[in-house]
Amino acid sequence: MPRWMSSVPWLEMALAACVIALVFELFPGLGNQLIKWSDVTTWSRRTWFLANLIFVLSLLLVRFGPELLQIYRTADSDANRKGKGNHPRS
Repeated sequence: MPRWMSSVPWLEMALAACVIALVFELFPGLGNQLIKWSDVTTWSRRTWFLANLIFVLSLLLVRFGPELLQIYRTADSDANRKGKGNHPRS
């Protein structure tokens, strides 16, 4: 087995797939609505624009999110160290 395959959380992915399948079994109308909603041939220009905007913002968040979080944590810890934090106990 390739090395990358051993690091994939197969059990968690299988559990998630089983839960999704159970939801579709319990609520059959939900699956039909999902198929109808995901039919991209009926989407308007506004829907396409919003879908693409959400996709690009998601990619940017994945790319720059950890760095922004680190900057926020550093700034927050510096403010708390100087006693200028907004925390009620500081």
